[in-house]
Amino acid sequence: QFLYFIGIMEATVDPIDTRLAALRSEIALGTRVVHDEGRYRGTVRAVEALDPRGDGKRAVMLGVEWDEPRGRHDGAAGGTRYFTCPDKHGSFVAPGKVHAAASLEEVLTTRFTDDFAAVVNKVDNLMSKDPTVRDPETGAFPNVWNVDCSAHPKLGRVASAGPNLALLFPAIRQLSINAALLESWAEVARIAAALPLLESYSVRGNPLGPIKDGDLVPLEGGRAPQRLTKLNATATGIHPPCLAKLLSVLPHVAELNAGGNDAIRSAAATTTPVASHLSLPAKEEEEEPLLKLESLSFDGNEFRSLDDVADLLGDALCQRLVSLNLNNAPVGCLRGIRRFPRLEKLMLRG
Repeated sequence: QFLYFIGIMEATVDPIDTRLAALRSEIALGTRVVHDEGRYRGTVRAVEALDPRGDGKRAVMLGVEWDEPRGRHDGAAGGTRYFTCPDKHGSFVAPGKVHAAASLEEVLTTRFTDDFAAVVNKVDNLMSKDPTVRDPETGAFPNVWNVDCSAHPKLGRVASAGPNLALLFPAIRQLSINAALLESWAEVARIAAALPLLESYSVRGNPLGPIKDGDLVPLEGGRAPQRLTKLNATATGIHPPCLAKLLSVLPHVAELNAGGNDAIRSAAATTTPVASHLSLPAKEEEEEPLLKLESLSFDGNEFRSLDDVADLLGDALCQRLVSLNLNNAPVGCLRGIRRFPRLEKLMLRG
């Protein structure tokens, strides 16, 4: 009779409850996710079994607080509060509709080893050699040199470097991790430090914020990629002092995009010039300049004159610039143009 009772109990266990318990062990609250459409990022705030259609059929759902107001509620649904967030930032989604944060190493290894590789490679055909080939001794992918993580939402979930990134992907020269799940400059630095051949690096659209003390340590002491000449930090939330910190550890960067950052604006006159933090001479006399920066983009920043830009940068930097992009900035006059003696290209569209 006892065995019969146990059998009845096992037969009546709801598979939804089993799935719920499994998902709660897989996905911790606070996990960052990107939506399957690739445009929305958020944070898991609840893992619940709900009746989303009101037909009595429960389903396991993730309660997500979205970074943008694209949700349906504030964490309360069907008269029950599951979590708390700003109104229109919360919604429940099926687990298969989002991808959890992962390291660049994990994302790329998955891309080039499972069935997903065939799907992405049909779209991203930038490589002349088979990118799925691996070194039999090290397991490295020697043919992977151009990586764009915006090619598919599964790639856009990058949040960190990964412990074996340098070993597995030593040939990467061009890397774009745009609008992904990176949230600190420390991870941006760790990724760059692991890729010695890196030439072009874009982290556009990641909410990184200001650079904190210690964030760029992985790049100090000559550990930064010596070939890195292009850096895109558009819409990352950096402040003016961050520009000096980046240039101090990445002196070979010749092209820097710092547009779309609200803190870099026409109030530059109240900010210590960037050049003053770099210990640069007023005029570069050496054949090999200490700083390679020649092209700078402030597209979309609130500058109203070239004097505003010059006050922010300082004359030592202004005198090095050959190209300056001020598109979509409310520049009303060219006052201050003489402070850029080498300038050959000035963009003021919009």
